[in-house]
Amino acid sequence: MTMRTFREYDGMGGGKTRTIRSFWDQHGSNQWSYFDEGIKQHIEYFFSKRLTGKNLDLGGGWYLHYPDSDVVDVSPACLKYNIATKERKHCLDLDKIAEGKRLPFKDGTFDSATMISVWQYLPKPWPVVKEIQRVLKPGTELYLIDGEGAGVEELVVNNTHSSAIAKSFEEHGYDTLIEPIPDNQGGINGGGAFRSVCVAMPRGGKIAGKEAREYSVKHFNSDGFMKGFREHEVEVKISKLRELKEYPVTKYSRGLLEQIEEYSVDYEKETGDWPLFFLHYGTQVGFDMSLKEFDEHFEMEPLKLKKGESKDVDKLDEKYKKLRFAHCCGYLPGECNRTLDELEARLKEAVKYLSCTGYDEKRTDHVELVSKVIGFMAEPKLNGFGRKFDEKMNAILRPAGCVRLETRLRMGTADRLTFLAHQFKQRREVDELIARKKRLAKRPELVAGKGTLELGKYSVYFMDLMCDKRLQFSSEALPSTDVNQQRLDNFYPDDAP
Repeated sequence: MTMRTFREYDGMGGGKTRTIRSFWDQHGSNQWSYFDEGIKQHIEYFFSKRLTGKNLDLGGGWYLHYPDSDVVDVSPACLKYNIATKERKHCLDLDKIAEGKRLPFKDGTFDSATMISVWQYLPKPWPVVKEIQRVLKPGTELYLIDGEGAGVEELVVNNTHSSAIAKSFEEHGYDTLIEPIPDNQGGINGGGAFRSVCVAMPRGGKIAGKEAREYSVKHFNSDGFMKGFREHEVEVKISKLRELKEYPVTKYSRGLLEQIEEYSVDYEKETGDWPLFFLHYGTQVGFDMSLKEFDEHFEMEPLKLKKGESKDVDKLDEKYKKLRFAHCCGYLPGECNRTLDELEARLKEAVKYLSCTGYDEKRTDHVELVSKVIGFMAEPKLNGFGRKFDEKMNAILRPAGCVRLETRLRMGTADRLTFLAHQFKQRREVDELIARKKRLAKRPELVAGKGTLELGKYSVYFMDLMCDKRLQFSSEALPSTDVNQQRLDNFYPDDAP
């Protein structure tokens, strides 16, 4: 039995012959898809509302769309990255079913079956359907999910649109139902739209509760779907982060802080400037739990105290060569040689000017300055000079009446925590920290103390961040009228836990 081949286009009228396995191996190694991560998560959420029991995922690739699934795929590379357990991953070329190959399961094993972006690649699909029917329990359902017209052009040999797929099944005597799955913007039409073709199994059977489901399709509310998805995702993130409410602080991370402080003192003596060490889009919990083999990335922004040329710190860096960090310039507003006094003067001028009413070209520059300063304040600081900088900026901004300064700083931390718990290629960085916490519990010699993640202060903002309702530092979000103040009080209450 030879594997099917195809001619891969090179964009210049030529190309090379490849097997379908070699192509999908490349796909799996890169965890690439012609539909994006957000749609995959929408499909995962859709299945969480439809499936129960044991599922068969045919052509599942590297993405496990439903937790209780056996995954069948032609590509060993895809299966390697799939998070299903080893015993539930099966390498099989579905083309071979038309030649007499059988799925490695007993009759009536599964409660459902799924095929996500697979149907269009099957040259002989009906033997596959018959074999799926064999391993499904009577009265179950098969879900075929495809983008409308989506697919790798060279490999497409079958229908790609849900209406055509449903029609084919109906002509073979199956009952079907088409249900929408919104794209990232909540749209259900256009190139990014997906459809699920639900097929009753076996042939001649009826889809359970079809009338009610048809009514739901007719009155489908994409806003409701997106709201449910976001609530589900926020719940997952909070539940995972809650496992780090108390976490171990490693001796390695404490040693890093000591080295950073020693370097900082020497740097200030050598140059007269302040080195501001911070985590750029990192989290304090991630840093606190760092180990030598899991260094948290951190950076240093120099802040000049006096005018003059920057001094060479190569010798200093050589002395602290084991302290690996990035030298940065540009996170603070203005030119890199701006002094602390100049920055403070400009900031005071900005908040004073913005307390006035009216608009002109200066307002944009002042808003940008204040926004950038507060954005840098939200970066977790790792040394005394960094914390001293924050105190100085806070002393200017808070008395000036900047609306929701504390809220903006909390949202900065909340943004980092949501990123830590965000699903990307079906992995979440927070899962590594949870696993590390368990490992460290068995290695007390590596632990220096305990840290606390005050999740309640930040989780209140998670849904807003998913909806991209960040508190923007426009002219309305700075010293402003009572109306704007009241609007923001209602949107971001001060008594957020």
